[in-house]
Amino acid sequence: MAEHNWCALAMDRRRFVTGTLTASATLMAPSLAGAQQPTTLVGVLEEDPPGFNSAITSTISTFATSSPVHQGLTQIMADGTIEPLLAKSWEISPDGLTYTFHLRDDVKWHDGHPFTSADVKFSIENANGKLHPWGKVAYKPLKAIETPDDHTVIYRLNAPSASLMSATDRAVGAIIPKHLWEGKNIATDPLNQKPVGTGPYKLVSYERGKEVRYERNPDYFIKGAPLVDQLIFRIMPDPATRISALQQGEVDMIYWNALPQSEVARLSRLPNLQITKSPNRGAAYQAVYNLKNQYLSNKDVRKAFAHAIDRKFIRESVDGGLTSSEQLGPVSPASPLYNKALKDYAFDPALANKLLDQAGFPRGADGNRFTIEIAWPSFNVAAGKIADIIKQNLAAVGVGVKLFSADRAAMIQRCYVGGQFDIAIEAHAIGPDPDIGTERFYNSRNIQPLPYVNNSSYVNAEVDKLFDEQRSLIDLDKRKVVYDKIQEIIWDDLPIMALYQVVFNNVSRKQYAVDIFEDYGNGTWESFDRAKIVGVHTKA
Repeated sequence: MAEHNWCALAMDRRRFVTGTLTASATLMAPSLAGAQQPTTLVGVLEEDPPGFNSAITSTISTFATSSPVHQGLTQIMADGTIEPLLAKSWEISPDGLTYTFHLRDDVKWHDGHPFTSADVKFSIENANGKLHPWGKVAYKPLKAIETPDDHTVIYRLNAPSASLMSATDRAVGAIIPKHLWEGKNIATDPLNQKPVGTGPYKLVSYERGKEVRYERNPDYFIKGAPLVDQLIFRIMPDPATRISALQQGEVDMIYWNALPQSEVARLSRLPNLQITKSPNRGAAYQAVYNLKNQYLSNKDVRKAFAHAIDRKFIRESVDGGLTSSEQLGPVSPASPLYNKALKDYAFDPALANKLLDQAGFPRGADGNRFTIEIAWPSFNVAAGKIADIIKQNLAAVGVGVKLFSADRAAMIQRCYVGGQFDIAIEAHAIGPDPDIGTERFYNSRNIQPLPYVNNSSYVNAEVDKLFDEQRSLIDLDKRKVVYDKIQEIIWDDLPIMALYQVVFNNVSRKQYAVDIFEDYGNGTWESFDRAKIVGVHTKA
């Protein structure tokens, strides 16, 4: 999967007009009491992370490996509520134009420097709001950031924002230390490989192709946490190797992204393992079309593909249907802004053939109309299966397909930075608040040589205008009226074909007293600070 699953808050601003640290039971020390013998928790990554700075990217391997290190002002819980973290409280002005955050005064960076408001201002202005594919959209309403003292941050907005608070957790708003980053190129500096954060763990070593290792932060501001002394993420590109390591007791958990979902049913029957579903409020497999391609620039061709591709078969056959549910259009069905009135493109090869003929691409003597390429990240088994099915579907209507897969770095460089792709298949986090998850793929201002932005080069002035119009609408019903129209237009234009909504299954050993998958709304890697081992390593 390309990106981690971002899960946002409910979209009624009244839920987060004020927040206080004492409101969060998660952050209270009593549940963390009890001395532990030195313990180690071992997880799995399916690839080497390109870096450890989640303030500038949504790549899942970076998100996973930076989760123990970096934090945001808030954290989003599994039920979508927002709780304090680096900010102990906040207020939003009645007109929605001023957000005042009161920071904790007991937080230190891993190198001992104090965490202050200057770090927040620096991060948002130079990293999250400038380089992060979601943050560039989420922080667009910001007019200015003020720091009247070391523990107060004030956001001044040009217009009210229905989604700004969604960007204050570490998924979009991870804070990085100004004293280390100032004057450096945040996108490329080697410091991205040596993160310094405020979180419960310090990164102590990284061996490419082998493992990432962390140790407990003894100065962590939440007293008593974390309970586990050491974290290790082992890098295992081969799915069979991951499963074998789990069954042999060499690893303790495999998160959904690295878990071959076809193994879920079998693993669920093993007595020492447990299957857990993570919250998913908006991750979907999508086929991204490059509209600079001479064929895909034609709307009739894209509509023909919509009728040629058997999305229902894809949804039901990839991993036996264990990981998928229907999605139409660009917005997650988990979002209250989802347009349920959208009509599916029926699987109809005859109609697809007719549309391709009408588009001016008849079959040649060999039966082929033209040939395109489908690309996907090589570690993503599901994406590879999807590519194979689409290849068969398109062959049936006279379209040849070449397949290309590569590791994360090569995929990003070739397809997204270099723009050398026709169709790219990946899983993307798209919600539930589409201001952050969805807009970045369709707003023409987001056409850039970066991953997970408007890589289709899609331009529709009306869509751009509607995105701007709804952003300041706090009332959910009013936003939905505008978003319904956005979805209708995009689903008709089809710069991206939604394939299916992802369902997350994880596997872990039963010796964990605290569920390491479901405690936080991001659904990924967030609750290691409270994971407690109550058993010993055994074979499954």
